Amino acid sequence: MPRPTFRAVAVLALASLPAGLAFVSPVFGAVALGLDAALLLLWVLDAWLSLPASGAVVRRELPDRIPRKRPFDVVLTVFNPGRRPLRVRLADRLSAGFEPREAEAALVVPGFGSATVRREAVALVRGDRPLQPPAGERESPLGLARWPLAGEGASRLSVLPDLTPVAGFDALLRQRRLQEMGIRSARERGEGTEVASLRPYVYGDPYGGIDWKATARAARPISRERRAERRQNVVLLLDAGRRMAREADGQSRLDTAVEAALLLGHAALRADDRVGLLAFADKPLRTVAPLRSYTQAAALAQALYPLEPVLREPPYGAIAAQVMARFPRRSLLVLFTDVAEPTSIDALVGPVRFLGRRHLLLCVVFKEPAIEAALRRPPREDAELYRAG
Repeated sequence: MPRPTFRAVAVLALASLPAGLAFVSPVFGAVALGLDAALLLLWVLDAWLSLPASGAVVRRELPDRIPRKRPFDVVLTVFNPGRRPLRVRLADRLSAGFEPREAEAALVVPGFGSATVRREAVALVRGDRPLQPPAGERESPLGLARWPLAGEGASRLSVLPDLTPVAGFDALLRQRRLQEMGIRSARERGEGTEVASLRPYVYGDPYGGIDWKATARAARPISRERRAERRQNVVLLLDAGRRMAREADGQSRLDTAVEAALLLGHAALRADDRVGLLAFADKPLRTVAPLRSYTQAAALAQALYPLEPVLREPPYGAIAAQVMARFPRRSLLVLFTDVAEPTSIDALVGPVRFLGRRHLLLCVVFKEPAIEAALRRPPREDAELYRAG
């Protein structure tokens, strides 16, 4: 339905003045009737002139997927099917989790043409975010009414985790500067199954480590040096229970864990290991079988980006049993969870021991920013000393 403009209200107010003086003289009453009839005809004429532009539409264009915390363009395009230029006002509102959420613009769209408005926004929350269609109004040719514009655009937008650390890892890897991320490369020698090198036999080497073919060629004893096997299984266990819904600096524990897990999985894939995933809350939510392929990193990101915290307590014992059943091969299990509450540590002791019978388990937990800040501050009085303790 059209909405009257300030101009229409002003004209109506002027037309009502003679009606207020009709008790003075019948002439004012006749003038009021004539003005009302002229105003009605003017309104009908304005509506008739607006008909060719009834198919005007505003369309929002967005990327299919965007990384979290990375700016992206929001493009609004208005199409005018009529001959006359249109004066348009746009109001674009995004859902919660975007900044800025709202933006307004006024523009003139030429006849049989289009006009575009571009703005920049940033997604602060990961996952599938719902979107409402854009809104707008076009002004009628005589400026008496504003007609709503039909809005078109995607109903959802996929916000991926922030992959900036992954790109930084690749850049440092190409430049052989991984030590800047705290990564030190070391070749492990020991009782693995892969041969690292051959060397002359020294006293104390096990006889089982002698390479007899190399010994025959060299006419002296040669020993094998072995290294730990590559292409091992790395399984990312991601807790998405209620504790992971806690926020620090506007970011949930789960968001931080997702991005850390993707970086770790990417580094393991680059080291030629197989990487799998199990995300869980009160039940398994996402599962990716361990693979070593160039598409595995994308599969991990695809599985994790829509993950949201579930406000329930994970049954760690039952989850540990499912991990043992789904990943029977000995693996490095990396569990991302939050153990800020003492009861959460007690709940993890039994499942950790159970998983340790077959796998090597690494628990990744979160620091508490408030506690860390309190510990870094030098105590100036007794109360602060007790608080730090």
